[in-house]
Parts: sequence; C-alpha cells; structure tokens
Amino acid sequence: MSIVRAIGMVLALGLLAGSARGQAGITLTPADDQDPAARPYRTAALHVEPSELPDRVGAVRLRWRLGGPTFVHPVTVTPGRPLTLKLSLPAIRLQQAYEVAFLAGPGEDAEVIGLDEATIVWPEELVNPAAFMDSAAYRTYDGFLPSWSRRTRLDALLAGVVFCVLIVGAVFVRPHRLQVAVVLLLVIAAAAATGAWLYRRPIVIVHRSQDGEFLILATRRTVKWSHSARMAPVYDAVNEAQLVNILRAGENSMVVRTDGVTLTLHPQQIVLLRRQPQGP
Repeated sequence: MSIVRAIGMVLALGLLAGSARGQAGITLTPADDQDPAARPYRTAALHVEPSELPDRVGAVRLRWRLGGPTFVHPVTVTPGRPLTLKLSLPAIRLQQAYEVAFLAGPGEDAEVIGLDEATIVWPEELVNPAAFMDSAAYRTYDGFLPSWSRRTRLDALLAGVVFCVLIVGAVFVRPHRLQVAVVLLLVIAAAAATGAWLYRRPIVIVHRSQDGEFLILATRRTVKWSHSARMAPVYDAVNEAQLVNILRAGENSMVVRTDGVTLTLHPQQIVLLRRQPQGP
C-alpha cells in the first residue's frame, strides 16, 4: 500500500511540476508602471520563455477568451532569449484568460505558427469595465445614422424623370435596331453617371463629439475601416454583465495595433470609439 501511495505522490508531483513549467513558460501580468497614455486600457507585461517561442515570430496576437478586440504587436525575437513585451489590454474583470497566438509576420492576417494561453490577474484598483461602456452616449448619437439630404433626394428624382423622358423618346426612334441601341446607350450612361455620383458620396460618416472624446462612426454599406490613432471601443452597455454578453455575441472585428485600429462597419449601426491620450 505504501508503494502505491509513493507512486501516486510521484505522479502527482510530476503533474504539478509540468503545470508549473507551463505556467512559467508564458506569463501575462500587470505592469509595474502603468502608462497614462494607454488609458482606458491598462498596461500588461507578456513574458515568453525561449522554449515556448516558435521560430521566426513576427508578431504576437492576443484576444480575451470571452470576446472583444484583437490586439496585435509586431515583435523581434532573438534566438535563445526570452520575449518580454509591454502591451495595452482592457481590464474588464479581475481575472482574464487570453489566447496568445504567435504569427509568422507583422500583420494580423499572418500565418499562426504557435498558439498558447495566458491568464492575467489585475489588481482591483485597475479593473475598469465602465471605461468601455456608455449607453447614454449611444442614445445621444442615435441620429447620426447616414441619410440622404432633401436636396439629394430631389436631385435623384429629377434625374429619374429626365431618364424616363429620354427612354420614352427613344421609343419613337426608327429603325428598330437603332431604337434598341439608343435605349442600351441611355441605360449604360445612366448606370455610369449613378456610379460616379455614388462614388463621390462618403461611405463612412465620421463625427467627432463636441468634447473631442468620441469618434462616432456610421456607414452606408458594410466596409472595413482603419484609423491611424490610438482608439478604444465603447459598447452600448450599462453594467459588466451586459458588456460581457455583448462581447460574446458580437463579431469582434476590431483589431488594435500599435499604429492604429481596424474594424468592420455595418449599415444601420453606430460605433463609438474613445480617443486615447497621445502616447509616445
């Protein structure tokens, strides 16, 4: 019986040691010095031992398991040396588990050559889910959805009337072959003019709040939008539970890079981004 117990204890110690090695191989901790320019994000430190690093890593991509933006940081790895990286992350809960992907190139779409997980435990004073939600602001900017002005609608109506008159006039063209050619020419010209007119219309409508804190985004069609500034998403939520539900249910298209953000905008949706302080 004592031999069985001894074997069991050895196995348990082996498992614990293996777990400890795995936890020590990649760690994510709050940084000792919090960068004020990172707000509303908090500054975290990612440490990866050489044994956990794939070859030719070009970037590290992190995403909270429960949802939200994807964070991409280009890195330069020295063979045989650990990777230590300071990065900005949202402190929404005391404990957050992140998927950590190692990419072959500097962009978010580069090949994934390694995948791991790291959990960060924030001090209570750094947890700030309220910084990422503002339901009242969404109510304020509901009217910013793009719409056609009265002048634009009148211009479109007039153009439609002129087109109809020309088509009716083409009916009297003889012979029949020439009539068909004229109608086709009118249709092609109208399509080209409409396309050129729509091309000059702004697809993404960007407003800045009076206090300069928010960018309010809306779009006439689904489009990928990028901005070269430090931004943080703001969600239409009133408490942490609702915020987490939104993150879980959303498509989470936002990518936060060191040089800006990229996200997918959809018609009939308002997106608020909070401008961050200017960092180095």
